[in-house]
Amino acid sequence: MPIHQTGEYPMLEELMAHKKIERKKELDRRRHRRAQRLKQRVREAKAAAKN
Repeated sequence: MPIHQTGEYPMLEELMAHKKIERKKELDRRRHRRAQRLKQRVREAKAAAKN
């Protein structure tokens, strides 16, 4: 029987799952910030082209 099914290390599994979730959140935040920067750059380029 594999170790993870015996429940011998539930804290470790919980910790790893938490790390995975936190990593996903951080990547989502980075993706969002990058999208915002790109939108801002487009706005600035349009404003510069208008002048």
